[in-house]
This record gives sequence, C-alpha cells and structure tokens, in this order.
Amino acid sequence: MVKGNLIWIGHGEENVGDGTQGRVICLDGGKITNGSPALVWKYEGITVKFASPILHDDLLYVCDAGGKLYCLDAIKGGEPLWSFAYGSNTKGSPVWADGKIYVSEVDSKFHILKPSKEDCKRLFQYRFRGTGIAPVELQGSPAIVNGRVYFTTTQQLICIGKPNHTAAPDPTPPAAKEPPVDKKSPVTHLQVVPADFTVKPGEKIELKVFAYGAQGRFLHSADAKWSPAGLLPPVFPIGLPTPKTPTAPAAEPPPVKGSLSAAEGYPEPQARLLPAGQEPP
Repeated sequence: MVKGNLIWIGHGEENVGDGTQGRVICLDGGKITNGSPALVWKYEGITVKFASPILHDDLLYVCDAGGKLYCLDAIKGGEPLWSFAYGSNTKGSPVWADGKIYVSEVDSKFHILKPSKEDCKRLFQYRFRGTGIAPVELQGSPAIVNGRVYFTTTQQLICIGKPNHTAAPDPTPPAAKEPPVDKKSPVTHLQVVPADFTVKPGEKIELKVFAYGAQGRFLHSADAKWSPAGLLPPVFPIGLPTPKTPTAPAAEPPPVKGSLSAAEGYPEPQARLLPAGQEPP
C-alpha cells in the first residue's frame, strides 16, 4: 500500500532481524540510503502472508494468514489498536467500500465487517456448501463497482448488492503529477530485455538495453557492446553475512577398490564390521 512517499507492507515468514515470524512495516520511499528506504516503524509477529493491506483515514488494516484482522495507526505504528478474529484461513485481500470491509475466507466463508478506530463488528457471514465431495473454497479478493460486490468461489461467481442501485461511484483520485523527464539526466541503471531466454545451437536472439534515471524513469535506449563472460559471484542480501571462501579444497575421497571384467563381473563384496561412526568405503 502506497500513499505519497510512505509504503506499507507485511510478510508472514522469518526475515532479516530477530527471526520473528511475520512483520508489518512502514517505509519512506523518499529517503534512500545505500539502496534501502528509511524505516518509519515496524511491528513484529503478525503473519501477513498473502493478503494486501487496506489504508483508510490513516488507519492500516491487515489480515493475517489465520483469519484475524488487525487495525494499526498507519503513521505512528506501535501496538495494534484492536484485532478481530473473523475466520481461520485467509488468502484473498480485504476490500473497503461503503464504510465496510469485505473479505473472503478460504474455508468456505465470506464476511462483511464494520470497522472503526475502537473496534470491529461482524455484519454478515455466509458459508458456501459444496455440491460434491470437495469443500468450497474462496481464494481470491472481491471486486466492487457501482454498488455491486463480485467474488468467486471454487464453484461459483457471486454478485451481491442492491438491485436498483443508482448512486454514482466515488470519483477516481487524480494521478500524481511528475515533472517532465530530463533525457540528459545521469543513467543509474540499465535493463536488458529479454532478461531470461533459452537458445539452441545456431539460433540468434536480439537483446535490447534501456537506460533509467535515479527515480526509475525511462530515459532512452542504450547502445551496448556485448562480450561473453563467466558467471558472477552471488550477491547476498543486506544484513546477511557473506560466506567465507574455503582456504583449501576439501580432500577427495579415496578411489573405490575393485575390478570389473566381462568374465567375472563385479567382485564379491567382503562383509566386515566398521568402527562406530565410520562410513563404508
């Protein structure tokens, strides 16, 4: 979720830091140091694994993988203002409309919630029952337009709403204004297209190079001189230690003793006891 220079994002696994599973963070994309945006705040322990967040009136709503909705102060961060367990398994992202949150649950249910800064109330819950052996699942996010809410199950496409709805939708916010691109600004990175490809002996492929500026805006196509090169060493993420290169190669195992001939075949194995912990040759 992005507003101005601020970016809100979460994840549901361990990451760089103390190893806590799950995290919600706010970054300032306008302050970049050594290739990394400035951290505004973070909160550990919420497993926001699949669903994207909602931002409304400076409140951040996030759903964890276990079907619990959290409300946090989007600007200040800190402890969640409240949490509400609406289900047990979430993959689809929640959607805000008409002062309500619409969210699906993998385990056959669709929910309509009424959040505020103080708490959250359940307005509606519906369970879809399958017609066959497999249970109904809801994996995706709802889409809302012109007073109608559309969502899918593994067996149906559902539309709910007022049948004679006539209210006009909210206007689309204007796009952010950007200054014109200065084609003479310094090139900070290049893009090679295509990035991945497979060719057979004798085949040819055309590679193009595009130049971009410091703000990631396209400047111009670039002329490139190509030459074959070996593999580059791996680049490890910031904060992780770089593995040390061994000073000496490991000793090769001894050759297997035995002989093979067309007349005798493989030699008969000789059974013998080995000391504890020793591998057979």
